[in-house]
Amino acid sequence: MRPEGGQCHFKGYRCDPRLFYHHGVCKCRAVQGSGIVSGGHDRLFAGELHRTRYRCAGDGGSGQAPAVLTPTGLCCRRLFLVGALLEVEGSPSEMMLARVADPTGTFTLKAGRSESGAAAALAAINPPAFVAVTGTPLLLARARAPQCQVVPGGIRTVTREIRDAWVIRTAMATVERLEMLATALSGSDAPETVTAALREYRLGRPDLAELGLMVQGALEGIRPAPPPPTAAPDPVETVRETIAARGPKAQVALEEILAGGAARGLDRDAVLAALAALMEEGDCHMPRKGFYRLV
Repeated sequence: MRPEGGQCHFKGYRCDPRLFYHHGVCKCRAVQGSGIVSGGHDRLFAGELHRTRYRCAGDGGSGQAPAVLTPTGLCCRRLFLVGALLEVEGSPSEMMLARVADPTGTFTLKAGRSESGAAAALAAINPPAFVAVTGTPLLLARARAPQCQVVPGGIRTVTREIRDAWVIRTAMATVERLEMLATALSGSDAPETVTAALREYRLGRPDLAELGLMVQGALEGIRPAPPPPTAAPDPVETVRETIAARGPKAQVALEEILAGGAARGLDRDAVLAALAALMEEGDCHMPRKGFYRLV
């Protein structure tokens, strides 16, 4: 990966049915029928949200919480995240606090009386569990530095595969923003949010490299998908091939046929049954005891 400019490719990650490769870059499709709605919601890693210190200029006054300006130039009002629910505390009737971890850090969730549905959902989940969350990032003033929490609007349990798909999709979105930042640093035109991020966070190429390494680390934590299962060998064809491999008139010892079957995952009973089937069909005979030959 080259976080300081040019194309950033993440290769070598096996894709399950939710994922596909395009020009060497691993992307992910939406999971049909999953019940997880992420349309209109931004994706960013906990490590980036933890670095978020500013609000978007000119945003606010609409009765909604103002959008936050992240270090990669994302003006984020609604957030979609997936991670491991590590800890839940509080009461659904008062306040629920939770921590959700992704490979780069931890999101802090805070659900009050206004978020009664999300609070009840949190109370019903026993950590640890993978969860998907839609919510609003909320920038809180702190004595030392602002802190960004997430006010959840919805939450549900998901699988590790869904979490991994989210990591890959979020990595791609983050890299696209990093490339726009790199382009802006080179003097090219860029969206206002990108130039605002460069200005407010005083970003340089070392900062982009650090964020790029964060993305790389997130991808390295994904468990590769298992290889597709291989079809079980046909016992009759396996025995036929084992005998035929010695030549058209060869007499092959039973021990050799059993060894050939074992190498293909067949036990003794399966090999003997296959030999009986071949002899019954007239495709094989026993010229002498313990030896077999194809007809």
